Amino acid sequence: PSELLRLTDSLNRLLRSEREQRIRYRDSLDDLAHSLKTPLAVLQGVSENIAKRPEDVEQAWVLQSQIERMSQQIGYQLQRASLRKSGLVRHHVMLRPVVESLCNTLDKVYRDKQVKATLDLPELCQVHMEEGALLEMLGNLLENAYRLCLSEVRVSFTRSATGDELCIEDDGPGVPHSQRARILERGERLDRQNPGQG
Repeated sequence: PSELLRLTDSLNRLLRSEREQRIRYRDSLDDLAHSLKTPLAVLQGVSENIAKRPEDVEQAWVLQSQIERMSQQIGYQLQRASLRKSGLVRHHVMLRPVVESLCNTLDKVYRDKQVKATLDLPELCQVHMEEGALLEMLGNLLENAYRLCLSEVRVSFTRSATGDELCIEDDGPGVPHSQRARILERGERLDRQNPGQG
């Protein structure tokens, strides 16, 4: 019947449009990644020059680690876009080395605060998550904890029959009770003074 043909035609157009949009999305991410490679290479060169000055070695290390993190995120986003059509690929990532690496970087960034970070994490704990996604999530949460704490940050992990729980705590003032539901909404920010701070 003609109604069924029209419906089939509409569905085919919709699928074709979605496929074209996905290709444009991947191409845009690819273009963005390539456009960022040169500035990152320049920053890497500058950080290597800074590292030659003994008084600036620590700052150069922080800069280099952040450049490496940006490069990893670009690679992760590109990989995610290319895998989008086949679904999310899950990986097993050792949790403790990722947290330790991030804390080492943040210890240097916030060295004037002399933050005491306590890690209550099993040595061989693995999480089922892409490493890039884990780095992005933990990097944001830990950076907020370091920035807002008074002097202490604690990271703990518990596994139970009902699920895994990763907890990042600090001894700062905390989020006002009236704002707690709001900060869990996508795109919401309480701190509008500092770019990139949620």
